[in-house]
Amino acid sequence: MEKIIPSLTLLLMGFWLNIPIVWGQCSPQDVQGTYEFSDIAPTSGACNEFVSSQYSVWSNEAYELNDVVNGEIYVIDLCDATAWDAVLAVYDPNGNLVDFDDGGVSGCGIGAQVSFIAPIGGTYTITVGTADCATNQVTNGFIKVFNNSLGVAECPPDEVLCSANPFWVEVPQGTSSDQANIYCADILGATPAQTTLYVPFSISSEDISYNLSANVGTFLQNDLETVNNVILDENIFFFALTQADIDAANGSVIIEFEGTMIPECATSLTIDLDALGITNVETYCSQCTAQGVLLTPSSEGFVPSSNAEVFCPIELDFVSNAPTIYIPFSVFSNDANTFDLTASVGAFVDGNGNEVTTSNASEIIFLQLEEEDINALGDNLIISMINAVNPSCSSQITLETQDFDFVNELNICEVPVNDACTNAIALNVGENIGFNNVAATVDGLDPVDVACWNELPDIDNVNNSVWFSFEGDGNTYKFETTVPASEYNLFIDDTQIQIYIGDCDNLIFLEEACNDDINNVGPFNYLSSVVLPTTAGETYYILVDAWNGYWIDNFGITVNQVLEVEATVLLEGNYNDNTGLMTNGLQTQFLLPTIQPYAVAPWNHFEEVGVADSSAFPPNTVDWVLVEMRSGTLEVTGTPGTVLEEAHVGLLLTDGSIVDIDGNPLRFFNLDIGESYYMLVRHRNHLDVISSNAIVANGTISYDFSSDITQAFGASQQVEASDGKAMMYGGDYVPDAVIQNSDNDAWEAAPAILSTYFITDGTLDGIVQLTDQDVWFPNKAKIGTLEVRF
Repeated sequence: MEKIIPSLTLLLMGFWLNIPIVWGQCSPQDVQGTYEFSDIAPTSGACNEFVSSQYSVWSNEAYELNDVVNGEIYVIDLCDATAWDAVLAVYDPNGNLVDFDDGGVSGCGIGAQVSFIAPIGGTYTITVGTADCATNQVTNGFIKVFNNSLGVAECPPDEVLCSANPFWVEVPQGTSSDQANIYCADILGATPAQTTLYVPFSISSEDISYNLSANVGTFLQNDLETVNNVILDENIFFFALTQADIDAANGSVIIEFEGTMIPECATSLTIDLDALGITNVETYCSQCTAQGVLLTPSSEGFVPSSNAEVFCPIELDFVSNAPTIYIPFSVFSNDANTFDLTASVGAFVDGNGNEVTTSNASEIIFLQLEEEDINALGDNLIISMINAVNPSCSSQITLETQDFDFVNELNICEVPVNDACTNAIALNVGENIGFNNVAATVDGLDPVDVACWNELPDIDNVNNSVWFSFEGDGNTYKFETTVPASEYNLFIDDTQIQIYIGDCDNLIFLEEACNDDINNVGPFNYLSSVVLPTTAGETYYILVDAWNGYWIDNFGITVNQVLEVEATVLLEGNYNDNTGLMTNGLQTQFLLPTIQPYAVAPWNHFEEVGVADSSAFPPNTVDWVLVEMRSGTLEVTGTPGTVLEEAHVGLLLTDGSIVDIDGNPLRFFNLDIGESYYMLVRHRNHLDVISSNAIVANGTISYDFSSDITQAFGASQQVEASDGKAMMYGGDYVPDAVIQNSDNDAWEAAPAILSTYFITDGTLDGIVQLTDQDVWFPNKAKIGTLEVRF
């Protein structure tokens, strides 16, 4: 996908200059478009090559890194950021956060750098933003990606060549182009003293500006008047050519770029006038030009696009007596005469839905296709725009019909089969896909009083509702709406869900089974999720609606059985082998944080879990822990063989059991019944452990690390107490799964602190003192197995 740069954009009310706004966000779910690197992820593991973003970053944006290989080590570098304090985050293909940095861990200052081992292969998303996710359009360095799978000492190397990427600009599309685009003054609304050709161009690089030179011609700012021989990085400039310039050019023009801060960061662009057939400016600009363009909606209305957009009548407020779809387009031209419209199938309507046969330049027109038109389609759908006065000044748009499922698009525009409760679609456990609510209605059986939904004051509570059903079997299930990642748009794909029992004539509202947003705080996710304990034989009716009357043309509902995970671990630092219990001094002194502490590096687990106040913890709470379920194969050397499937924070009790904040077993929502997983338990200052045996997911998953030291995978991964119980090694005060001198250094930096919840409090008694060093000392050479390292 090309990045829309600060450029000249065609406004469909006429042709003049405009600077569009490009929005970016802090999380992939919030991004309205992602910008791909110019190459796949680097494959050389010695940091001797890199992939760079074509564009200097703004906040908040997301970049796609393709063909990432499972188990290889990558370094994402933005240490050259100088304009604002940057935060980098890396997400795997499933949208899970892999790692992040704000410059603190990497030492990059206001820049950032992330190094990670890819848990799975595929396309990763790299987001960049300010700490508060504020949007800006201030350029701030280039993202570079290195492959460090060979573990070189210095990655990235000190000297990284400057990358300069000059490019031409295509004005109607507002995007970059590989070839020069020549525009005459009347197209751009300019009035020069003599006939002039204009060539728009820009550059993205690691320098902030460039000195320009050329063998002929004049450099202009994007007002087409002001002369300027210094171009700012990523800004649009114009190169102007008069007849005298063309006569002196000898068939070719070379534009030279020299970096103002990094002189060696130089490059050039060439305009081959002979190949373009330009010898006389008057002759060239007297020719009529026409370019047909497809349109797509944006915050500025309809703007040009390289892809065809399909709309239903209800989305455009059109009235149609038969199933119909509409494709918007326009013609970009310097000719004021009308264009006759023809197409291989279909008819044409204007922006008000009225049938037309002609169009003016820049006018929004829709190609209308009914069922009989779609049935008559051949290999191509051709839209022709023929100049009524000068037929040679014409254009056409050709769509390859195999790229579109017009039949499905037409079906989407019809009232869904599950528009009414009585026609609810039965859901299966697992993925249920291919639903839409575009033409859904509200009938007499749709409830209107849904307490947990947050519609705007002037919007009905229920508007585009569709129905599903599910047969209970006594298990607990999670119902979650989904949208394909390639189609997801945070601001449009916003669902609401409510579950009922009874029957369609007498629905009973389940207050606990109602959800508007999965997360409306951040990272934002406005889809919906409900966890429901079911009764065997009970039929549940699921109402799905779109917030604020929006339409979603392709969504699904995932139904996963909720599994209870029961884990038992003991911490060496506060275990009493006389009682067989750990102490809970942090709780009795009210020192436990009310919000889980694992949202920071190296854990970066951003689950929003907490208690109301210090008195709300379950009895006998020791501390917060993090429990992961991982799939794959355990490896001793090389790269980790397991990947994270799901993780949740819990509370460790004095007897070693792990519970949620209500004292119940932890719930996991996305594990597959019958599949095998390994359990990994992390604590903030003890050596993490992963189960030596795989556990089959069948309703409840149980594992007791404390029964024997061999319950943890790897050699010497737990210590045995005098009563025979196995305990997690204490003293990992710099949590990196290695107990070494740096952990003692952390303790020595502040060896005496009272009434504290501090990472070097290895005995968990709320006091940092010599006893905490005593926990570290016998374990100072313990190394966590490969599978538990960050």
